[in-house]
Amino acid sequence: MLSGTLDFYTLFAIIPTNVLDITINTRLDIALLEIITILLLIGAMAKSAQIFLQGWLPDAMEGPTPVSALIHAATLVTAGVFSIIRCSHLFEFTPRILMIVMLVGSLTTVYAAIVAPAQNDLKRVIAFSTCSQLGYMFIACGTSNYPLALFHLMNHAYFKALLFLAAGAIIHAIFGQQDIRRMGGLIKKMPFTFTAIMIGSFALMGVPFLSGFYSKHPIMETTLAVDNTSTLFVFICSTMGAFLTAFYSTRLLYYVFNTKCNISLLQRHSVIEPGWAITLPITILGVTSIIGGYLFNDIFVGFGTMFHDMAIHISPQHFSSTQYEYLLSIIKFITNIVTVAGIVTATILYSFYFEKLSEYQINNIFINRFYKFCVKKWYMDLIYNQIILKNLLKFSYSTIFKVLDRGILQELGANGVIRFFPASAFVLSTLQTGSIVTYINIILIVLIFFICVI
Repeated sequence: MLSGTLDFYTLFAIIPTNVLDITINTRLDIALLEIITILLLIGAMAKSAQIFLQGWLPDAMEGPTPVSALIHAATLVTAGVFSIIRCSHLFEFTPRILMIVMLVGSLTTVYAAIVAPAQNDLKRVIAFSTCSQLGYMFIACGTSNYPLALFHLMNHAYFKALLFLAAGAIIHAIFGQQDIRRMGGLIKKMPFTFTAIMIGSFALMGVPFLSGFYSKHPIMETTLAVDNTSTLFVFICSTMGAFLTAFYSTRLLYYVFNTKCNISLLQRHSVIEPGWAITLPITILGVTSIIGGYLFNDIFVGFGTMFHDMAIHISPQHFSSTQYEYLLSIIKFITNIVTVAGIVTATILYSFYFEKLSEYQINNIFINRFYKFCVKKWYMDLIYNQIILKNLLKFSYSTIFKVLDRGILQELGANGVIRFFPASAFVLSTLQTGSIVTYINIILIVLIFFICVI
Protein backbone atom coordinates (compact mmCIF):
# COMPACT_ATOMS: atom_id res chain seq x y z
CA MET A 1 0.00 0.00 0.00
CA LEU A 2 2.85 2.37 0.80
CA SER A 3 5.12 1.45 -2.10
CA GLY A 4 3.17 -0.91 -4.37
CA THR A 5 5.86 -3.62 -4.23
CA LEU A 6 7.27 -6.36 -1.99
CA ASP A 7 10.68 -6.48 -3.68
CA PHE A 8 13.33 -5.41 -1.19
CA TYR A 9 15.47 -3.39 -3.59
CA THR A 10 12.52 -1.50 -5.06
CA LEU A 11 10.93 -1.02 -1.63
CA PHE A 12 14.10 0.33 -0.05
CA ALA A 13 14.66 2.67 -2.98
CA ILE A 14 11.12 4.10 -2.79
CA ILE A 15 10.52 4.36 0.97
CA PRO A 16 13.11 7.03 1.84
CA THR A 17 11.97 9.30 -1.01
CA ASN A 18 8.32 8.92 -0.06
CA VAL A 19 9.01 9.55 3.61
CA LEU A 20 11.04 12.68 2.92
CA ASP A 21 8.35 14.00 0.59
CA ILE A 22 5.44 13.13 2.88
CA THR A 23 7.15 14.55 5.96
CA ILE A 24 6.80 18.04 4.52
CA ASN A 25 3.07 17.74 3.80
CA THR A 26 1.44 15.19 6.11
CA ARG A 27 2.23 12.50 8.69
CA LEU A 28 -0.02 9.85 7.10
CA ASP A 29 2.69 7.75 5.50
CA ILE A 30 4.92 8.00 8.57
CA ALA A 31 2.05 6.59 10.63
CA LEU A 32 1.58 3.77 8.14
CA LEU A 33 5.30 3.05 8.22
CA GLU A 34 5.21 2.89 12.02
CA ILE A 35 2.32 0.42 11.87
CA ILE A 36 4.31 -1.74 9.44
CA THR A 37 7.46 -1.67 11.57
CA ILE A 38 5.62 -2.38 14.84
CA LEU A 39 3.98 -5.42 13.23
CA LEU A 40 7.39 -6.56 11.98
CA LEU A 41 8.71 -6.05 15.51
CA ILE A 42 5.95 -8.18 17.06
CA GLY A 43 6.71 -10.96 14.58
CA ALA A 44 10.41 -10.69 15.37
CA MET A 45 9.68 -10.79 19.11
CA ALA A 46 7.75 -14.04 18.70
CA LYS A 47 10.38 -15.53 16.40
CA SER A 48 13.34 -14.52 18.58
CA ALA A 49 11.63 -15.25 21.92
CA GLN A 50 11.62 -11.74 23.37
CA ILE A 51 9.89 -10.83 26.61
CA PHE A 52 6.16 -11.72 26.85
CA LEU A 53 6.59 -14.04 23.83
CA GLN A 54 9.51 -16.11 25.11
CA GLY A 55 7.61 -19.00 26.71
CA TRP A 56 8.03 -21.42 23.80
CA LEU A 57 11.83 -21.34 23.73
CA PRO A 58 12.68 -23.08 27.05
CA ASP A 59 9.94 -25.64 26.39
CA ALA A 60 11.49 -26.40 22.99
CA MET A 61 14.39 -28.01 24.85
CA GLU A 62 12.55 -31.31 24.88
CA GLY A 63 13.87 -32.01 21.39
CA PRO A 64 17.20 -33.67 20.50
CA THR A 65 20.28 -31.66 21.46
CA PRO A 66 21.74 -31.36 17.91
CA VAL A 67 18.38 -29.91 16.82
CA SER A 68 18.55 -27.49 19.75
CA ALA A 69 22.02 -26.44 18.61
CA LEU A 70 20.74 -25.69 15.11
CA ILE A 71 17.63 -23.90 16.36
CA HIS A 72 19.49 -21.66 18.79
CA ALA A 73 22.64 -21.06 16.80
CA ALA A 74 21.73 -20.54 13.18
CA THR A 75 18.12 -20.92 12.12
CA LEU A 76 14.91 -20.41 14.04
CA VAL A 77 15.39 -17.96 16.90
CA THR A 78 17.82 -15.69 15.06
CA ALA A 79 15.39 -15.13 12.18
CA GLY A 80 13.55 -12.40 14.09
CA VAL A 81 16.72 -10.38 14.63
CA PHE A 82 17.74 -10.92 11.00
CA SER A 83 14.37 -9.65 9.76
CA ILE A 84 14.86 -6.38 11.68
CA ILE A 85 18.40 -6.06 10.33
CA ARG A 86 17.22 -6.72 6.77
CA CYS A 87 14.40 -4.18 7.14
CA SER A 88 16.70 -1.50 8.53
CA HIS A 89 15.65 0.77 5.64
CA LEU A 90 12.16 0.84 7.19
CA PHE A 91 13.09 1.03 10.87
CA GLU A 92 15.49 3.93 10.34
CA PHE A 93 12.57 6.23 9.51
CA THR A 94 10.62 5.27 12.65
CA PRO A 95 12.78 6.39 15.62
CA ARG A 96 9.99 5.73 18.13
CA ILE A 97 9.83 2.10 17.04
CA LEU A 98 13.62 1.86 17.33
CA MET A 99 13.31 3.00 20.94
CA ILE A 100 10.74 0.25 21.55
CA VAL A 101 13.12 -2.29 19.96
CA MET A 102 15.87 -1.15 22.32
CA LEU A 103 13.63 -1.35 25.40
CA VAL A 104 12.31 -4.79 24.42
CA GLY A 105 15.87 -6.07 24.07
CA SER A 106 16.97 -4.62 27.42
CA LEU A 107 13.98 -6.06 29.30
CA THR A 108 14.49 -9.47 27.69
CA THR A 109 18.17 -9.42 28.64
CA VAL A 110 17.40 -8.73 32.30
CA TYR A 111 14.45 -11.16 32.44
CA ALA A 112 16.37 -14.12 31.00
CA ALA A 113 19.47 -13.36 33.06
CA ILE A 114 17.44 -13.27 36.30
CA VAL A 115 15.50 -16.47 35.55
CA ALA A 116 18.47 -18.56 34.32
CA PRO A 117 20.29 -18.89 37.72
CA ALA A 118 17.17 -20.50 39.21
CA GLN A 119 16.88 -23.20 36.53
CA ASN A 120 18.25 -26.71 37.09
CA ASP A 121 17.80 -28.22 33.63
CA LEU A 122 21.09 -28.11 31.73
CA LYS A 123 19.57 -27.28 28.37
CA ARG A 124 17.05 -24.86 29.87
CA VAL A 125 19.84 -22.74 31.37
CA ILE A 126 21.51 -22.53 27.97
CA ALA A 127 18.13 -21.73 26.39
CA PHE A 128 17.60 -18.75 28.69
CA SER A 129 21.08 -17.55 27.83
CA THR A 130 19.92 -17.56 24.21
CA CYS A 131 17.01 -15.28 25.15
CA SER A 132 19.43 -12.96 26.90
CA GLN A 133 21.85 -12.79 23.97
CA LEU A 134 19.00 -12.19 21.54
CA GLY A 135 18.07 -9.27 23.78
CA TYR A 136 21.55 -7.83 23.19
CA MET A 137 20.98 -8.14 19.46
CA PHE A 138 17.69 -6.25 19.77
CA ILE A 139 19.51 -3.54 21.75
CA ALA A 140 22.02 -3.21 18.92
CA CYS A 141 19.21 -2.92 16.38
CA GLY A 142 17.45 -0.33 18.55
CA THR A 143 20.62 1.78 18.60
CA SER A 144 20.90 1.45 14.78
CA ASN A 145 24.04 -0.69 15.08
CA TYR A 146 22.73 -3.35 12.70
CA PRO A 147 26.19 -4.60 11.59
CA LEU A 148 27.08 -5.09 15.25
CA ALA A 149 23.86 -7.04 15.82
CA LEU A 150 24.66 -9.27 12.83
CA PHE A 151 28.20 -9.74 14.08
CA HIS A 152 26.97 -10.80 17.52
CA LEU A 153 24.47 -13.11 15.81
CA MET A 154 27.35 -14.84 14.04
CA ASN A 155 29.54 -15.03 17.16
CA HIS A 156 26.59 -16.30 19.16
CA ALA A 157 26.19 -19.12 16.64
CA TYR A 158 29.71 -20.33 17.43
CA PHE A 159 29.59 -20.57 21.19
CA LYS A 160 25.90 -21.47 21.50
CA ALA A 161 26.23 -24.43 19.13
CA LEU A 162 29.35 -25.40 21.07
CA LEU A 163 27.47 -25.26 24.39
CA PHE A 164 24.56 -27.32 23.14
CA LEU A 165 26.67 -30.02 21.51
CA ALA A 166 28.83 -30.31 24.62
CA ALA A 167 25.68 -30.43 26.76
CA GLY A 168 24.35 -33.18 24.51
CA ALA A 169 27.57 -35.13 25.02
CA ILE A 170 27.12 -34.89 28.81
CA ILE A 171 23.45 -35.90 28.69
CA HIS A 172 24.28 -38.87 26.45
CA ALA A 173 27.12 -39.96 28.73
CA ILE A 174 24.90 -40.08 31.84
CA PHE A 175 21.94 -41.79 30.16
CA GLY A 176 19.66 -38.84 29.48
CA GLN A 177 19.96 -37.03 32.81
CA GLN A 178 19.53 -33.25 32.40
CA ASP A 179 19.21 -32.07 36.01
CA ILE A 180 22.50 -30.38 36.93
CA ARG A 181 21.89 -31.19 40.61
CA ARG A 182 22.28 -34.89 39.72
CA MET A 183 25.60 -34.38 37.95
CA GLY A 184 28.93 -33.27 39.37
CA GLY A 185 32.49 -34.52 39.39
CA LEU A 186 32.62 -34.94 35.61
CA ILE A 187 35.83 -32.97 35.12
CA LYS A 188 37.96 -36.11 35.56
CA LYS A 189 35.75 -38.28 33.38
CA MET A 190 35.14 -35.74 30.58
CA PRO A 191 38.04 -33.24 30.45
CA PHE A 192 37.53 -32.54 26.73
CA THR A 193 33.85 -31.72 27.22
CA PHE A 194 34.71 -29.58 30.25
CA THR A 195 37.16 -27.60 28.14
CA ALA A 196 34.56 -27.14 25.41
CA ILE A 197 31.85 -25.91 27.80
CA MET A 198 34.33 -23.63 29.55
CA ILE A 199 35.34 -22.05 26.23
CA GLY A 200 31.70 -21.64 25.21
CA SER A 201 30.76 -20.19 28.60
CA PHE A 202 33.66 -17.72 28.60
CA ALA A 203 32.73 -16.62 25.07
CA LEU A 204 29.13 -16.23 26.23
CA MET A 205 30.26 -14.10 29.18
CA GLY A 206 32.34 -11.88 26.90
CA VAL A 207 35.72 -12.71 28.41
CA PRO A 208 38.36 -10.61 26.60
CA PHE A 209 39.71 -11.87 23.29
CA LEU A 210 37.11 -14.60 22.83
CA SER A 211 34.44 -14.22 20.14
CA GLY A 212 31.70 -12.81 22.38
CA PHE A 213 34.00 -10.05 23.62
CA TYR A 214 34.23 -8.39 20.18
CA SER A 215 30.47 -8.03 19.75
CA LYS A 216 28.77 -8.18 23.16
CA HIS A 217 30.81 -5.47 24.89
CA PRO A 218 30.55 -2.95 22.03
CA ILE A 219 26.75 -3.41 22.11
CA MET A 220 26.73 -2.50 25.79
CA GLU A 221 29.03 0.47 25.30
CA THR A 222 27.32 1.97 22.26
CA THR A 223 24.06 2.35 24.19
CA LEU A 224 25.67 5.36 25.92
CA ALA A 225 26.78 6.80 22.59
CA VAL A 226 23.20 7.13 21.33
CA ASP A 227 21.37 10.41 21.82
CA ASN A 228 18.32 8.96 23.54
CA THR A 229 16.61 9.43 26.90
CA SER A 230 16.48 5.65 27.55
CA THR A 231 20.16 4.91 26.96
CA LEU A 232 21.16 4.95 30.64
CA PHE A 233 18.37 2.50 31.52
CA VAL A 234 19.38 0.23 28.63
CA PHE A 235 23.06 0.38 29.67
CA ILE A 236 22.15 -0.58 33.26
CA CYS A 237 20.02 -3.48 32.02
CA SER A 238 22.73 -4.75 29.67
CA THR A 239 25.37 -4.44 32.42
CA MET A 240 23.16 -6.34 34.86
CA GLY A 241 22.64 -8.97 32.18
CA ALA A 242 26.41 -9.32 31.72
CA PHE A 243 26.94 -9.80 35.48
CA LEU A 244 24.20 -12.42 35.76
CA THR A 245 25.37 -14.19 32.59
CA ALA A 246 28.81 -14.65 34.13
CA PHE A 247 27.15 -15.74 37.39
CA TYR A 248 24.88 -18.48 36.02
CA SER A 249 27.50 -19.72 33.54
CA THR A 250 29.97 -20.21 36.40
CA ARG A 251 27.20 -21.84 38.44
CA LEU A 252 26.58 -24.27 35.57
CA LEU A 253 30.28 -25.20 35.38
CA TYR A 254 30.37 -25.73 39.14
CA TYR A 255 27.29 -27.93 39.30
CA VAL A 256 28.21 -30.12 36.33
CA PHE A 257 31.96 -30.53 36.82
CA ASN A 258 33.28 -29.31 40.18
CA THR A 259 30.82 -30.27 42.90
CA LYS A 260 30.72 -33.72 44.45
CA CYS A 261 29.54 -36.48 42.15
CA ASN A 262 25.80 -37.09 42.43
CA ILE A 263 25.65 -39.67 39.64
CA SER A 264 24.70 -43.25 40.41
CA LEU A 265 27.50 -45.79 40.68
CA LEU A 266 26.44 -47.56 37.47
CA GLN A 267 26.40 -44.32 35.50
CA ARG A 268 29.68 -43.19 37.04
CA HIS A 269 31.60 -46.14 35.59
CA SER A 270 29.95 -45.75 32.19
CA VAL A 271 30.79 -42.05 31.66
CA ILE A 272 33.08 -41.62 28.66
CA GLU A 273 33.95 -38.86 26.22
CA PRO A 274 31.92 -38.74 22.97
CA GLY A 275 33.24 -40.27 19.76
CA TRP A 276 34.96 -38.46 16.92
CA ALA A 277 31.64 -37.67 15.20
CA ILE A 278 30.88 -35.34 18.12
CA THR A 279 34.38 -34.25 19.16
CA LEU A 280 35.23 -33.05 15.62
CA PRO A 281 32.44 -30.46 15.33
CA ILE A 282 32.96 -29.49 18.99
CA THR A 283 36.63 -28.85 18.23
CA ILE A 284 35.80 -26.74 15.18
CA LEU A 285 33.23 -24.72 17.12
CA GLY A 286 35.68 -24.31 20.01
CA VAL A 287 38.32 -22.87 17.69
CA THR A 288 35.85 -20.47 16.07
CA SER A 289 34.56 -19.45 19.51
CA ILE A 290 38.13 -18.43 20.36
CA ILE A 291 39.30 -16.70 17.17
CA GLY A 292 36.08 -16.03 15.23
CA GLY A 293 35.44 -12.59 16.73
CA TYR A 294 39.02 -11.44 16.14
CA LEU A 295 39.11 -12.67 12.54
CA PHE A 296 35.81 -11.13 11.39
CA ASN A 297 35.66 -8.00 13.54
CA ASP A 298 36.97 -5.60 10.87
CA ILE A 299 34.85 -7.24 8.16
CA PHE A 300 31.53 -6.77 9.95
CA VAL A 301 32.00 -3.60 11.99
CA GLY A 302 33.76 -0.28 11.53
CA PHE A 303 34.39 2.40 8.94
CA GLY A 304 35.16 1.48 5.36
CA THR A 305 33.74 -2.04 5.36
CA MET A 306 31.70 -2.91 2.26
CA PHE A 307 30.69 -6.35 3.47
CA HIS A 308 27.01 -5.41 3.87
CA ASP A 309 26.93 -3.29 0.71
CA MET A 310 23.41 -1.78 0.43
CA ALA A 311 21.65 -4.50 2.47
CA ILE A 312 21.84 -2.39 5.66
CA HIS A 313 20.92 1.27 5.91
CA ILE A 314 21.81 3.59 8.79
CA SER A 315 20.53 7.18 8.78
CA PRO A 316 23.22 9.83 9.36
CA GLN A 317 21.46 11.10 12.50
CA HIS A 318 21.52 7.55 13.97
CA PHE A 319 25.16 6.81 13.21
CA SER A 320 26.76 6.44 16.65
CA SER A 321 30.09 4.80 15.77
CA THR A 322 31.92 8.13 15.95
CA GLN A 323 30.58 8.94 19.44
CA TYR A 324 31.46 5.41 20.54
CA GLU A 325 35.15 6.07 19.92
CA TYR A 326 35.11 9.01 22.35
CA LEU A 327 33.49 7.28 25.32
CA LEU A 328 35.29 7.46 28.65
CA SER A 329 37.74 4.63 29.29
CA ILE A 330 36.01 3.76 32.57
CA ILE A 331 32.82 2.91 30.65
CA LYS A 332 34.72 0.43 28.51
CA PHE A 333 36.23 -1.14 31.64
CA ILE A 334 32.84 -1.49 33.37
CA THR A 335 31.76 -4.26 31.02
CA ASN A 336 34.88 -6.27 31.86
CA ILE A 337 34.59 -5.51 35.56
CA VAL A 338 31.00 -6.79 35.84
CA THR A 339 31.94 -9.98 33.98
CA VAL A 340 34.81 -10.69 36.36
CA ALA A 341 32.58 -9.78 39.31
CA GLY A 342 29.97 -12.32 38.19
CA ILE A 343 32.57 -15.07 37.87
CA VAL A 344 34.14 -14.29 41.25
CA THR A 345 30.77 -14.03 43.03
CA ALA A 346 29.56 -17.39 41.72
CA THR A 347 32.91 -19.05 42.48
CA ILE A 348 32.91 -17.83 46.08
CA LEU A 349 29.27 -18.67 46.74
CA TYR A 350 29.29 -22.15 45.25
CA SER A 351 32.80 -23.15 46.32
CA PHE A 352 32.84 -21.99 49.95
CA TYR A 353 29.25 -21.16 50.97
CA PHE A 354 27.24 -23.72 49.04
CA GLU A 355 25.63 -25.42 52.05
CA LYS A 356 24.95 -22.13 53.84
CA LEU A 357 23.48 -20.75 50.63
CA SER A 358 21.09 -23.68 50.41
CA GLU A 359 20.04 -23.31 54.06
CA TYR A 360 19.59 -19.55 53.66
CA GLN A 361 17.52 -20.10 50.56
CA ILE A 362 15.19 -22.46 52.46
CA ASN A 363 14.95 -20.53 55.73
CA ASN A 364 14.76 -16.95 54.48
CA ILE A 365 11.19 -16.26 53.39
CA PHE A 366 12.05 -13.46 50.98
CA ILE A 367 14.85 -15.39 49.25
CA ASN A 368 12.70 -18.52 49.11
CA ARG A 369 9.78 -16.70 47.49
CA PHE A 370 12.02 -14.85 45.06
CA TYR A 371 13.70 -18.15 44.12
CA LYS A 372 10.31 -19.75 43.46
CA PHE A 373 9.32 -16.65 41.50
CA CYS A 374 12.35 -17.14 39.24
CA VAL A 375 11.89 -20.92 39.00
CA LYS A 376 8.32 -20.29 37.79
CA LYS A 377 9.72 -17.82 35.22
CA TRP A 378 7.91 -14.87 36.79
CA TYR A 379 4.67 -16.88 36.54
CA MET A 380 4.32 -15.88 32.89
CA ASP A 381 3.37 -19.41 31.85
CA LEU A 382 0.77 -19.50 34.63
CA ILE A 383 -0.69 -16.17 33.50
CA TYR A 384 -0.87 -17.34 29.90
CA ASN A 385 -2.34 -20.75 30.70
CA GLN A 386 -4.68 -20.03 33.61
CA ILE A 387 -5.83 -16.50 32.86
CA ILE A 388 -5.54 -15.93 29.13
CA LEU A 389 -5.64 -19.36 27.50
CA LYS A 390 -8.19 -20.92 29.88
CA ASN A 391 -10.64 -18.02 29.53
CA LEU A 392 -10.07 -17.90 25.79
CA LEU A 393 -10.89 -21.60 25.46
CA LYS A 394 -13.94 -21.16 27.69
CA PHE A 395 -15.13 -18.24 25.54
CA SER A 396 -14.42 -20.21 22.38
CA TYR A 397 -16.50 -23.16 23.61
CA SER A 398 -19.43 -21.23 25.10
CA THR A 399 -19.73 -18.57 22.41
CA ILE A 400 -17.98 -19.49 19.19
CA PHE A 401 -18.58 -23.25 19.29
CA LYS A 402 -22.01 -23.52 20.95
CA VAL A 403 -23.62 -20.33 19.60
CA LEU A 404 -21.90 -19.77 16.26
CA ASP A 405 -20.76 -23.22 15.13
CA ARG A 406 -23.32 -25.53 16.71
CA GLY A 407 -26.00 -22.82 16.63
CA ILE A 408 -26.17 -20.43 13.69
CA LEU A 409 -23.92 -22.19 11.19
CA GLN A 410 -25.30 -25.66 11.86
CA GLU A 411 -28.94 -24.51 11.80
CA LEU A 412 -28.44 -22.56 8.59
CA GLY A 413 -26.10 -25.17 7.16
CA ALA A 414 -26.46 -28.90 7.70
CA ASN A 415 -29.74 -28.88 9.65
CA GLY A 416 -31.20 -26.22 7.37
CA VAL A 417 -30.42 -28.27 4.29
CA ILE A 418 -31.92 -31.38 5.89
CA ARG A 419 -35.16 -29.54 6.63
CA PHE A 420 -35.24 -27.62 3.33
CA PHE A 421 -35.21 -30.50 0.88
CA PRO A 422 -38.05 -32.59 2.40
CA ALA A 423 -40.20 -29.47 2.71
CA SER A 424 -39.40 -28.42 -0.86
CA ALA A 425 -40.09 -31.92 -2.12
CA PHE A 426 -43.47 -31.92 -0.36
CA VAL A 427 -44.42 -28.58 -1.96
CA LEU A 428 -43.37 -29.77 -5.41
CA SER A 429 -45.24 -33.06 -4.96
CA THR A 430 -48.52 -31.11 -4.61
CA LEU A 431 -48.05 -29.85 -8.17
CA GLN A 432 -48.09 -33.41 -9.54
CA THR A 433 -51.89 -33.67 -9.88
CA GLY A 434 -51.99 -35.73 -13.09
CA SER A 435 -54.14 -33.05 -14.74
CA ILE A 436 -52.94 -31.87 -18.18
CA VAL A 437 -54.62 -28.49 -17.69
CA THR A 438 -52.58 -27.86 -14.54
CA TYR A 439 -49.32 -28.74 -16.29
CA ILE A 440 -50.15 -26.48 -19.28
CA ASN A 441 -50.91 -23.59 -16.94
CA ILE A 442 -47.60 -24.06 -15.11
CA ILE A 443 -45.68 -24.17 -18.41
CA LEU A 444 -47.41 -21.00 -19.64
CA ILE A 445 -46.67 -19.14 -16.38
CA VAL A 446 -42.99 -20.08 -16.54
CA LEU A 447 -42.72 -19.07 -20.23
CA ILE A 448 -44.41 -15.72 -19.57
CA PHE A 449 -42.02 -15.13 -16.64
CA PHE A 450 -38.91 -15.81 -18.75
CA ILE A 451 -40.22 -13.66 -21.61
CA CYS A 452 -40.79 -10.77 -19.22
CA VAL A 453 -37.33 -11.18 -17.77
CA ILE A 454 -35.71 -11.23 -21.22
